Amino acid sequence: MDGSAGGTGPVIDATVERLEQELVGRGVAGPGAIGRWSDAHADELGPRWGSQAVARVWLRRADGLGRCGCGRRWRLVRDTASVRNVIVPAAPGVASCSGWRVLGMPPSWYRPAPGAPRRVRFELSEGLGHRLDTNRRVRIWTDDPVTHHLVVPIAPQADLGPFELAGLVGRLALRGLSGVARQADPPVGPRWAQRYPGYPLDERIVERPWELRAVALLLATAEGNPALRAPMSTELTAAAEKLPVRGSIYTAWLQVLARLAR
Repeated sequence: MDGSAGGTGPVIDATVERLEQELVGRGVAGPGAIGRWSDAHADELGPRWGSQAVARVWLRRADGLGRCGCGRRWRLVRDTASVRNVIVPAAPGVASCSGWRVLGMPPSWYRPAPGAPRRVRFELSEGLGHRLDTNRRVRIWTDDPVTHHLVVPIAPQADLGPFELAGLVGRLALRGLSGVARQADPPVGPRWAQRYPGYPLDERIVERPWELRAVALLLATAEGNPALRAPMSTELTAAAEKLPVRGSIYTAWLQVLARLAR
């Protein structure tokens, strides 16, 4: 996870990762369920900046992006009628920053394949075959220590404004894993989770990757252990009432997860 936001950095990222390992190791939460819940809510973290950048390029109002917060420059690679660009995730340690503020959070299955950084090889829970157009040559890009990549898909044939165009560009499209498509409304979520403070749609302010992972961890745990749902609600409410005014509500979620992991 990219822990550059909000000053929490790698410390809270490491905390969430440790909790996830402990919960999965104890069989309290399944990795498949965690990934599914993470993907279900990932669009709440963007990709606002990336999709707006693509819309500006389509409208010829800009031709690039500035630098990422980590210092890497952004390289825009444009799809054509004969070439499709695909961004392969960099190996761990090569690019510690994922560029999530621009690209949005990557899918839970988006991981590098060891020993094949320049090939379309992923450890996927679902294949990419149905997403790749065999009539176009696929060009592979991988981030490096100085460069992030962003795909500019072929512009739709429609007379749309910048915000409508941006709404067609999702997280997968910016990585070359899908085409443009109108974005679905954010998921409302299961009825049993609506009592959790910070989860109802009008309360949900997920701004950092660790917050998204905390949500996914707790929902996966509650989904697999129905008897814990009510006690979790009580604990979350009590923990939330003690948070500082400007504190993230998802700190309370971490406190409940920490108790479960003990």
